[in-house]
Amino acid sequence: MRHFRGHLPLWVSALIVLVGGRLLAHWGWSALPLPLPGRWFAAILLADVAFLIWQSVGTMRAARRSARRGNVAGAWGVTVLVIIAITLALNLWIDRSAAQAPPPVIAAPNSPAQVIFRTDTTLRLNGEIDWQSYRQLEAMMADTEVSALHLNSAGGLIPAARGMAKLVADAGLPTHVAETCASACTLIFLAGRPRTLGKSGRLGFHGYADQNLSGLIDIQAEQARDRSAMAAAGLDARFLDRIFDVPPTQMWFPTRADLVAAGVLTSADE
Repeated sequence: MRHFRGHLPLWVSALIVLVGGRLLAHWGWSALPLPLPGRWFAAILLADVAFLIWQSVGTMRAARRSARRGNVAGAWGVTVLVIIAITLALNLWIDRSAAQAPPPVIAAPNSPAQVIFRTDTTLRLNGEIDWQSYRQLEAMMADTEVSALHLNSAGGLIPAARGMAKLVADAGLPTHVAETCASACTLIFLAGRPRTLGKSGRLGFHGYADQNLSGLIDIQAEQARDRSAMAAAGLDARFLDRIFDVPPTQMWFPTRADLVAAGVLTSADE
C-alpha cells in the first residue's frame, strides 16, 4: 500500500488506533500507578480519536486523488473492510486474554501497604483488594501452610478479587469475617468452604458499575459471570436477584438469618 505524504499507511493507522488504543486501555488502566488515572485515561482516548480523525481525513483525500487518476476505487473499500475485520478479531482476542489473566503490576514510587498478615497458619486480609494484595496472598499461600483466611475489607478491584477467590477455592480454605466484608470482598468470602461469620461480622452486597466510565466494560456480562460463580457456590437464586438489584452507590447488609437461608453461610453459628 502506498504511503501518502503527511500520513502513515492505512493499515499502520488502523493497528495503532484500534489495537494499540485498546491495549493501552486494558493494560494502563489497571496496571499503571498513576495519581490521576481518570485524566490520563481520558487523554489517551482523546489522542487516539484525534489520530484516527487525522488519518481518516488523509486517507479519504488520497482515495479521491486515486479515483481521479482512474484507479479502481473499489479496492479501497475491500482494503478497509479487511483491516476492520483483522482489528476486530484482534480486539476480541485482547478482550478474552484480559478476562483470563491479571495485568502486570508496575511498582509505584511508594510501595502499597501490606494488607495480608499471617497469624500462625491463618491469613488475614485487612484493607483494599487490588493486584498488590493478590500478589501478597499468592506469595504467602505458596510459602507457608495456611488453614484459613479471615477477611476485613470494603472491597476493591473485581478482577483482583476473582483471582484471590480462585486461590482460596483451589486451596480449599475456610473463610471467616469478624468485622466487615463488602463489595468485591464477598467474592473471596464465597470461594471459601466452610464460610462463617462472627457475632459482629457483616457482609455487604451491591450491583456493579463502571466506576472508571471507560465504556469498555460490559457490566451485565460481568455481573452474569460472578452470578454464575455465586450460584455454583450454592447461593439461592432469589438472593442473587436481590444482590444485583441494589444500585452500585448503595450497600445491602443482609441479616444472619438471610445469609444462612440463602446458603451464603455454611453454619448459623460463629
